[in-house]
Amino acid sequence: MCLVGATLKVDLPWLPDRPVDLSEVEIERGPVNRLSYDDGIELAVVLLAADPEDSARSVLRQIDELGGPGKVVLVVGSVPVAWRAELRKHGASWLATDGRMELRWPRLSVSAHRLSVSAPTPARKRAPVALQKRQGVVAQVLCELSLSNSLPVTVSQLAEAAEVDVAVASSAADVLARHGYVAKQREGNTVLVDVDDVSSLARLLADRTGWEHANIVWAYGFGRSPLDIAHRITRAARESETSVAVTGRVGAAYLGVIGTGDPSTVRVRVEAAPADAEVVLERLGLEPADREEANVAVALDRWRLGTTHAQVHRFQKYSALIAPPVRVWCDLDGEPRGTEFAAHLWEMMRHS
Repeated sequence: MCLVGATLKVDLPWLPDRPVDLSEVEIERGPVNRLSYDDGIELAVVLLAADPEDSARSVLRQIDELGGPGKVVLVVGSVPVAWRAELRKHGASWLATDGRMELRWPRLSVSAHRLSVSAPTPARKRAPVALQKRQGVVAQVLCELSLSNSLPVTVSQLAEAAEVDVAVASSAADVLARHGYVAKQREGNTVLVDVDDVSSLARLLADRTGWEHANIVWAYGFGRSPLDIAHRITRAARESETSVAVTGRVGAAYLGVIGTGDPSTVRVRVEAAPADAEVVLERLGLEPADREEANVAVALDRWRLGTTHAQVHRFQKYSALIAPPVRVWCDLDGEPRGTEFAAHLWEMMRHS
């Protein structure tokens, strides 16, 4: 088999911004998932998100179904160690979040025991960052402004965009600057805030404020599909003047990220305190349910991570109030095929 050089471009949020050269292949983050050989041949790359609850055999079957002329399949995400020998045995290609990878495609055979996937800058190791109360919203808005090329901004402008007091915006910027996530520059009496590496800041936001940190109430909602349930929740929220925002996979679908199979649960963020949980469910037309029977997960979001900048989006005949794309991206962790949806949504945000 004749091996040639190639460039693999995939838009995965955990890859570094700078290309990684592995001799036979150069890996870089790009807007289009594509494998380009040095002799001019190009193949589309189909991303298949690893679901730890699945099995290696099931993934191999999906690879066969998704593959075809002019395209190759790459398993991505938290690829379980228990799968890897089986995937390797059958010549499957995968790129895991821990940096390990195997590429077994036509004229290309690459293994990396530890692909560096950490952000290239700053070089020093960052200490843990705690985003307290409304500081998470400030970090989220900074991501939004960076992705829309709207930075730098003054602290006052940041506070207005995040709908917080200037003191909150200033303290959040100070915390993030101390840990290297944002840069502050003084021009006369004005302090400008900028973001050097939006992917690192977004990862921090997801790690500190993602769905796994939410205070969840489980419920059952009536509807023909998850999209319909989200539509009905939005309508009930409007009628009861309750601040809500749909997030997670259903939110991503309303934003235009479409995949196979419906999610089993609609994720919703509601501006409410834990003491108001029972009243909130009643206002939204939801019934309390055990986790096993629930089809709606309601996050009591007193700091308004989901509802700040939420907007109505339409999908076919349905409409729903959807959390901002950065928040939806953060809340995809733990969803079935969530890594795949997150990669597609990140691509949309970077090039919208």
